[in-house]
Amino acid sequence: MTSRRANSRQATARRAPWWKKLLFSLLATVLFFALLEVALWLCGVQTVASTDDPYVGFAGNLPLFVEQTDEQGQANMVTARGKLAWFNEQHFPREKPPGVRRVFCLGGSTTYGRPYDHRTAFSGWLAELLPLAAPDATWEVINAGGVSYASYRVTGVMRELARYEPDLFIVYTGHNEFLEDRTYGELRDKPAALLETAGLLSRTRTYSVLHRLIARESKPQQQPTRLPEEVDAVLDHSVGPSAYEREGLQREAVLEHFRWNLQQMIAIARECGAEIVFVVPASNLKDCSPLKSQHRAGLSDEESAQWRRLFDEGGEFARAGEFGEALSAYDKAIELDDRYAELHFRRGRMLLALDRPAEATTAFGRALEEDVCPLRAPTAFCDAVREVAAASEVPVVDFELLVKNDCLARHGHNAPGEEYFLDHVHPTIAGHKFLATAILEALREQGAFGEVHALSDEQIATAERRILERIDPRDHAVALRNLAKVLNWAGKHDEAGRLAQKSLEAAPDDPESLLIAGAWLKSQGRLDEAIDHLQRSVSGMPEYADARQLLGAVLVDAGRLDEAREQFAALARLRPDDAHAWQMQGAILAEQGKYAESLEFYQQALALNADDADLHYNLGFALLRLDRRVESETHLRRAVELNGRDAEAHYQLGRLLEAAGRREEAVAQFQAVLRLVPDHRGAREALSP
Repeated sequence: MTSRRANSRQATARRAPWWKKLLFSLLATVLFFALLEVALWLCGVQTVASTDDPYVGFAGNLPLFVEQTDEQGQANMVTARGKLAWFNEQHFPREKPPGVRRVFCLGGSTTYGRPYDHRTAFSGWLAELLPLAAPDATWEVINAGGVSYASYRVTGVMRELARYEPDLFIVYTGHNEFLEDRTYGELRDKPAALLETAGLLSRTRTYSVLHRLIARESKPQQQPTRLPEEVDAVLDHSVGPSAYEREGLQREAVLEHFRWNLQQMIAIARECGAEIVFVVPASNLKDCSPLKSQHRAGLSDEESAQWRRLFDEGGEFARAGEFGEALSAYDKAIELDDRYAELHFRRGRMLLALDRPAEATTAFGRALEEDVCPLRAPTAFCDAVREVAAASEVPVVDFELLVKNDCLARHGHNAPGEEYFLDHVHPTIAGHKFLATAILEALREQGAFGEVHALSDEQIATAERRILERIDPRDHAVALRNLAKVLNWAGKHDEAGRLAQKSLEAAPDDPESLLIAGAWLKSQGRLDEAIDHLQRSVSGMPEYADARQLLGAVLVDAGRLDEAREQFAALARLRPDDAHAWQMQGAILAEQGKYAESLEFYQQALALNADDADLHYNLGFALLRLDRRVESETHLRRAVELNGRDAEAHYQLGRLLEAAGRREEAVAQFQAVLRLVPDHRGAREALSP
């Protein structure tokens, strides 16, 4: 009987389908880990994702907001004093009052409101517009945008802010991902699927316990990059964008980290019960040339020379208004090298001038993608915001698309420029208003905060008046001037000059703005205006040597030599060790035919810089005009030794040797001239029978 029952059970077991056994096993496993997760949660264990970034770590943990008690005894959170170099000064009650909707705006300098501040940023507009659009709640909008903050720093700020009862996070990020220098080690070689799986597991407490136990017992070979507490940008340690190299950008690894941070932000918001809205970052395409261009690898010397000739030829045609010819030259240059960002930008400008907007937009987009100093969010990063948000059903304000569509409707092309941006990425005040109204529309569609009404033009205009009335025009002029200085330092002289001109509208006597604008006017060939600006700059900063040097140079170009010499004399008094100041005085005297008087200035310059080829040439030429041939030969020979490609130095030395009856030596110099300048008329005549 026992045997029969045993056999019956075995038969039943044999009849049970394999998938049922697998299902029961999976259910048991899931139940076990679910119970384990609950137990760990009750014990206060936090997930790795909530506390650690596998890509980077931070050297410190200073909070953005610190507690401060006011005169009424209320505890407020205020921006930490040590953070004010990067953040706006903000404050809000430690405990959120009943009926208040608390909104944190996060991101980089666009969120901050650069070059101005939070008052004209989209957060400032929202603070004015939300009470009008949703009057049933009391709105509290806090600007937590940090200058130069990338997504990994924004994530850290968001973790802190999650403790303060947020209702909504608005995140505008993507432009600063390459700003800090960091490496990713083996992370860049791991498959995306593996990284994504690890990211999912890092959100469980079971994984957290195992991860920390293993980490405690083992010595990891690779640690995340340790970043300082505050931003330590590549640009702060260089002469500008020149520090960037194409092969050092690690684009895929940076993009993967960016996506990971976006996912963390969603998890943080949901864990604290807040809503989140992402903004797709927008960039200036039409009026911002690339910050750094780099040739393709493997370009030969011959190809490089041909490319440069075509590039320069295109520039000459463009300045002459011959846009078709300029485009033709640029197209030929692209056949040789299609990786040089500035070339695509210039080509876009020509296509726009020729009323070919679709092709122009494509060219501007390629210029952005090839920029070796990518401080405008590349397309892949904008797409990542859209994709991560869509996967988690998070609302998105596609600012990039909105600006392009608005530009198309208003201007007939979708390559936005200075109509929307002050520089490469920072919107104008009107641009921030545009973004704020788009965010309101997204909140209205989302419906998470009850009824959000559409605003009338009159309501928006009233809010705009209130915002602008609180702004000191001179403060904005200073902000524009400071931005112009940064752009000028980064080599963006055209953009800097235009901003400086805008600054002068509110502060017409600001000497620094006058200097930057004067340099820009000089580059445009507007010499009289440049001289006026620079003279006013010198009046405001009489001890600023660079202003006098530039004014002197413009006066020389304008043929006002006596005035120019006065500026270089003043420059020599301010900087007596400046060889250029002495050389220019000598050159001006020589230009006026006063060769004997020029000698003492050339010699003073030579004592300061004995290896300047131009200086030796100028001195040699002056001595030649004074018939001091032996001394002249010494300096002309030194000039060609220092710069063998100086055709004029070879020519003058040849003339001196010819006059001295040293025909064979003279012929060698004239032949050198023709190798450098094949159509040099004087050398050809000197060699003719």
